[in-house]
Amino acid sequence: MTERYQVTLFSQLGPRAGTLTLERRGARVTGTLELVGFQNPLEGERLPGGSLLLRHQLHTAMRDFSCVTRLELQGRGLTGWTTAPECRMRWSGVRLQEEAPASVSPLSPRKRG
Repeated sequence: MTERYQVTLFSQLGPRAGTLTLERRGARVTGTLELVGFQNPLEGERLPGGSLLLRHQLHTAMRDFSCVTRLELQGRGLTGWTTAPECRMRWSGVRLQEEAPASVSPLSPRKRG
């Protein structure tokens, strides 16, 4: 199952908006965090109780951080913390609505003969 979230990461330099895409298959979780112009691959697991524990790099214009992130998914909301050796940052977010695929109407006009 693929889920997309509009997220805010509250860093020491202020809030940073981005998009988190998660692919969950059983307990395994993979995805991408798009933040400040960088795409950051991530991977991890769903823990008993539903929390997600993710490992990833966080690329910035200044440097890269090795991070561990724990997220709580509650309804359409998301909260959590990222921990890196130099800092700790809070998350918040909301799940984005899935766009319905375009469909062809079964009642298309017919040609009269």
